[in-house]
Amino acid sequence: LTEEQPTAGRECFIAGWGMASLDSLNVQTHLMEAKITILADQICEKIFGPFGLWNSETTMCAMGKDGEGSCHGDTGGPVICVENNRY
Repeated sequence: LTEEQPTAGRECFIAGWGMASLDSLNVQTHLMEAKITILADQICEKIFGPFGLWNSETTMCAMGKDGEGSCHGDTGGPVICVENNRY
């Protein structure tokens, strides 16, 4: 496993069994995944910083094409990137 964070613009995947809705405390019964793009930290700082919700030391800035992201309970789950046909 790499210890390097993916660079901005890179397409990766996230996966987990977290809660897809705050209306329900039930976790998923099958593994969910979403394609994401790694974004520059400055983007998340601009969006979440004013609310005290952004820390570049502990959080990776990324989002799916239609706003997809990790589910509640997926914190610490994998970010999977493909390089040279290897995950």
